[in-house]
Amino acid sequence: SKMVKIHKNANTLKELISELLDFSKQDSKGIALKIAKVNFVDYIRDIFSLFQQHAINNNIDFQFIYPSPNIQVWIDTKQMHKVVQNLLSNAFKYTEKGGNITLQITESKSEVTLSVTDNGIGINKKDQKHIFERFYQSLNTSDKAGTGIGLALVREIVDAHKGTVKVSSKPKQGATFIVSLK
Repeated sequence: SKMVKIHKNANTLKELISELLDFSKQDSKGIALKIAKVNFVDYIRDIFSLFQQHAINNNIDFQFIYPSPNIQVWIDTKQMHKVVQNLLSNAFKYTEKGGNITLQITESKSEVTLSVTDNGIGINKKDQKHIFERFYQSLNTSDKAGTGIGLALVREIVDAHKGTVKVSSKPKQGATFIVSLK
């Protein structure tokens, strides 16, 4: 209904404004993290479940894969939530109905990795260098224009955690965003 749409738009605007405010705060002093030890699997599963209904509605095969049920990490849960939510929102935005999205945790001795893989429209090579820059707008996504803030915010939060974020993608074959944390 019309009311629902207005409400959704208002919420989107509210999120955008708070992202912009986050950004101006970070400019002055970087992100101050409130670090806590959490079970990363439970933490990610909670965010995964927020998107499950959306996946069902859009006939998207949405999976969460992890190597063991208990993987401990030190993160700022509020900031990292923005990272995961941003990456998942993008994956859903660029994946057609009937597509698939996978959220996967892997671990090695020194780090834990979270990857978000979709089989959506993919990202041009020349855009891949720039997508983590502020306000960068890719030319090939004009129909789904975002604010250009999301991925820059993702990178700044991951940087603050002393982690890395990278992308691997081929146009028309989807994209994988990989966040690695110590």
